[in-house]
Amino acid sequence: MWLFLGLGLLVCIKAEVTPVFVHTGQDLFLDVQKPVTLEQDDLLIWSFSDRKDVARLRDSGKTEIIKDYYGRAELCPQKQSLLLRNVTKSDSGVYKAFIYGYNPKHVAEYNVTVLDARRSFADIFECKQKMIVICSGLAILLCAIISVHIIVKVKKRK
Repeated sequence: MWLFLGLGLLVCIKAEVTPVFVHTGQDLFLDVQKPVTLEQDDLLIWSFSDRKDVARLRDSGKTEIIKDYYGRAELCPQKQSLLLRNVTKSDSGVYKAFIYGYNPKHVAEYNVTVLDARRSFADIFECKQKMIVICSGLAILLCAIISVHIIVKVKKRK
């Protein structure tokens, strides 16, 4: 039972993922969330939805843009940031930056939502409010389950 409660809380608490909203046709700029220094033989990779790499940065400063992103993606070696030009709806998803090497580490994660140009940011606010309500509902449910669990334990002792 506690496993399910913990998993339910993780859904709401996972704060490492930064939500980003952008309209179709705009450029998307993603930066690492922690200062990064690439050591010898380190490789920084920006990936999309855990399926494919977008760009790679070697410790030498050499950048590599993956074929599907030629002409649309740029990787800044100094800041390790990713620029994706002229985004489309298919660019919606989770982008992650990870350093592979002697000390592997996760350095950025963004949940990108590409909106139709006609949608307003009021729609985004409404979406965020619904997410807050869902998380609040889960927290209330968790409190109720814990209360019932405590009541059952107390009654068993009597």
